[in-house]
Amino acid sequence: MAAPTIQTGNQKGASSGNETTTVVTVPTTAPAGDLIFIPMGSDANGQVSTFPAGFTKLYSDEAFQTVATAVVAYKASAGGESNYSITLSSAERQVHQSFSVTGHNGIHVSPASNNGSGGTATFPAMTTTLNDCLGIRVCITDQNATSTIPFGAMSGSGWTLLDEIFGTSAGAVGVWYKTLATAGTEASGTATLNVSEQWWTASFAIAPPGATERSRPNIRPVRSMTLPLPYLRI
Repeated sequence: MAAPTIQTGNQKGASSGNETTTVVTVPTTAPAGDLIFIPMGSDANGQVSTFPAGFTKLYSDEAFQTVATAVVAYKASAGGESNYSITLSSAERQVHQSFSVTGHNGIHVSPASNNGSGGTATFPAMTTTLNDCLGIRVCITDQNATSTIPFGAMSGSGWTLLDEIFGTSAGAVGVWYKTLATAGTEASGTATLNVSEQWWTASFAIAPPGATERSRPNIRPVRSMTLPLPYLRI
């Protein structure tokens, strides 16, 4: 079966000043049934975000390194979506991306996130039990006087950078993707930052349409038969 894919027309943005509502632009290609994802970072420790109806937080307002907050939310597109207004618990700057995934059967795995500080971000490993998943990795950094992007190449083969953005006094968001053709464990990965900073990472996989568990060997069943009782002589 074909793996899910990311539609063209992903978007990105950052706050120009402190705000309690941030607006995220909807991807330009997001027909009904697609999954729309919004990874967002805030320069507020313990920021609580409220997304419009229909969104689910895959990673819910995770404060990291006592300096910033990361969230990844998603929803099923109804088609003809409008830009999203997200309310915030405190006035700060945000940075975000949005992208739409087509040909999917929902979230397959989403292991716990990771966070740390330094010039190299480490992404969690993930284990799939389905072939042809779409793997996604997200890195969110705290703000810095110097931009924390461009990110370096993701370690391991097959990962592609979808997009990256840095917002002054807000932070950065990078998104990578890879087709996970064969079920199994995708090892932990790393990517370098332009400058050392606090960072947060997540890895998750999206199931292909009509997904079922990996096929088992084709073992031919044994035809049952009834054997007669032995003939007894008297």
